[in-house]
Amino acid sequence: MRIVLLFLLFVQSVFSQNLMKGKIVMEAPSVNKIYIVNYSEKKETIADEQGYFKIMAKPKDTLVVSGVNVQGKQIVLKEKDFSEELFFIKLRLQPYVLDEVIVRNYPHINAVDLGIIPRDTKTYTPAERKLKTASGLAVKGNADGTTGASIGVDPLLNAISGRTALLQKELEVERKEKLQRKLESLFSEKFYTEVLELPLEYVKGFVIYALDDVNVTRLLNAKKTKLVENLLKEKVMNYLQIIDGAK
Repeated sequence: MRIVLLFLLFVQSVFSQNLMKGKIVMEAPSVNKIYIVNYSEKKETIADEQGYFKIMAKPKDTLVVSGVNVQGKQIVLKEKDFSEELFFIKLRLQPYVLDEVIVRNYPHINAVDLGIIPRDTKTYTPAERKLKTASGLAVKGNADGTTGASIGVDPLLNAISGRTALLQKELEVERKEKLQRKLESLFSEKFYTEVLELPLEYVKGFVIYALDDVNVTRLLNAKKTKLVENLLKEKVMNYLQIIDGAK
């Protein structure tokens, strides 16, 4: 008797289920592997690329919907969910948040090593590039088939207007600022205030003053740190006298 009763309950459960037709709706051009699981009946299916799916279910069953990069959803089915031709399930995209982003510097990977540009290609700073554009020579073909250098119209107009001279000054300022940063970072603040005995507020002024000496810039570019240090010790005496005279 018990076996017959269990069989009747099983048959009733099977026949009370319906083939639910549904569609996943989300803000994406295509649906990629969205899983629909009838948790109550332990059945599952996968939506196709357009989001359509079919699954056996009945009212009060629990559907669990999940997928890659989507916010999962749990739905308890109601009678009305079976009244429409399609049961729509709306999902939201789940942005992927990285725990950590590590930026690594690979100095050996560059345009030269990759063969994009020749190794002996000269690089220009922004000021150098502007000056080259304004005053550079352009090689053009002559009517007789030979090749000669001719000056473009822009460089000629720039020379007349004085723009080239202005760009030349801009280049000089750029180079001096670069040397200034280099000299400031070469020695610690204590070197200037304790070894050279300069007041802190006069350090930048002394750096600019020292760079007016071509010997300082030459040794700085040659990376002769000790010789630069000795030269600064010589020049600081004169600079301190200038400060005292200005007071």
